Amino acid sequence: MKYLSKIEKFLVVTLMFLIFTVLMGHVLGRYVFNSPLFFAEELSRICFIWIVMICASVGIRSDSHTKVTYFASKLPVKCQTVLEIINHLLVIYFFCIVIYYGVNLSVRTWTIPTAAMRWSWGLIYLSAPIGGILALINSVRKIKEIIKIKLGEVV
Repeated sequence: MKYLSKIEKFLVVTLMFLIFTVLMGHVLGRYVFNSPLFFAEELSRICFIWIVMICASVGIRSDSHTKVTYFASKLPVKCQTVLEIINHLLVIYFFCIVIYYGVNLSVRTWTIPTAAMRWSWGLIYLSAPIGGILALINSVRKIKEIIKIKLGEVV
């Protein structure tokens, strides 16, 4: 799993750097050379979409998504653990839906080009199933971790 984490982090950092570089070139081109980069906004938007989908998985792995814990903290520890497992099962269900519809949308839009760069919209929408698969993997890993650590069972 460490290699998957490293790949995710590398992709996110690379895409963030690409956004920064392209937008700086766009600003420089517009205000200094009076000729902006025609693809800057579209490429930045595409990179941002991919970053969001990859970071959904990173958030699950690092347990950094927003939670309302007021009521759960009032429950006994075993109930909290069961509730945490149910939460991850719901996340798995949600990302199964994201994967299913993301694949369908990607296939249906594969031949439609974007306006500026003429890339396939299917390639952009492919971020949903890929991010969903990564999130699914991390959710299953979290459930195994919860069962092993909190319930004392070896998985």
